[in-house]
Amino acid sequence: PFHWKFTLQCGLSWACDVIEIMLLSFLIPNIIGTVFLEDASTAKKDTYGFLLGAVTFGGILLGSLAFGWFSDRFGRRVGYLFSTLLIAIFGLL
Repeated sequence: PFHWKFTLQCGLSWACDVIEIMLLSFLIPNIIGTVFLEDASTAKKDTYGFLLGAVTFGGILLGSLAFGWFSDRFGRRVGYLFSTLLIAIFGLL
């Protein structure tokens, strides 16, 4: 029973994280085109779209390293719950 609940919770939080990343791939062209660079050239929009995606994945890399250290220091359960809480909070924003 515990392992099934834990597997379900891990799978659902992983799926939520993946959905946010997938949505970002659809939203980047709209964000760049309407919010930041309305009158810019296509090449400039593509460059900024690439940079926005690169910064996103750079943040994922740094967050993975930070939460890996945090989990080693304070325990896997606390690290997992804290990272899931942050994903939920920032996902709702």
